[in-house]
Amino acid sequence: APATRRKIEAGLGLDAYDYFGLAECGPTFAAECTEKAGIHWAEDHYFIEVIDPATMNRCQEGETGVVVITHLSREATPMLRYWTNDYAVYTSEPCKCGRTLGRSPGGIVGRHDDMVIYRGAKFYPVQVERVVRNLVELGDEFIIEMTCDEHIGTDICTVVFEPLNEHVDRHVLNERLRALLREELLVTPETRLVPFGTLERTTFKAKRIFDKRKM
Repeated sequence: APATRRKIEAGLGLDAYDYFGLAECGPTFAAECTEKAGIHWAEDHYFIEVIDPATMNRCQEGETGVVVITHLSREATPMLRYWTNDYAVYTSEPCKCGRTLGRSPGGIVGRHDDMVIYRGAKFYPVQVERVVRNLVELGDEFIIEMTCDEHIGTDICTVVFEPLNEHVDRHVLNERLRALLREELLVTPETRLVPFGTLERTTFKAKRIFDKRKM
């Protein structure tokens, strides 16, 4: 997410670039250039499709869908239309850097497994991350809890945050968070603030969604 990139760059004093790879297909085969205008796909070795998971048809350029990958030059265990579960958009518009490879502006925007459906709206943890990383009052960690109101049978989505300052005005911060989440997600989840250090620290791939609904 752009906000996360800015935080890394400011904290470490470097330029951060987005890369993409999969163990099943290759360690790295898409990367940003210095324009930071999306990841360029190595289309001389991979055929990239973006598929609408509802219709299974190819998306139009600029539409969000699941990335599907086919090896073109791999001789050992080539993948044919490998379904990555990763969402992105695709454009063939040449980049300002001069490369003409297809690219995905914004990189990978979410995973199919991580999609949250709440009150008719769909969103991904990366969208919540944008809100978190843009607020200096918050720590980097957050989780999304899905529970159910047993009395009326409706889902409850709660985003849990960690304020850096324990003396912050929680009411004011909660109201600000709800407004920012509503703008970003087009739906307003519940919010809860917990003391800094409460949430598990991310060491590799962060687990953001905790589904506590009774199945």
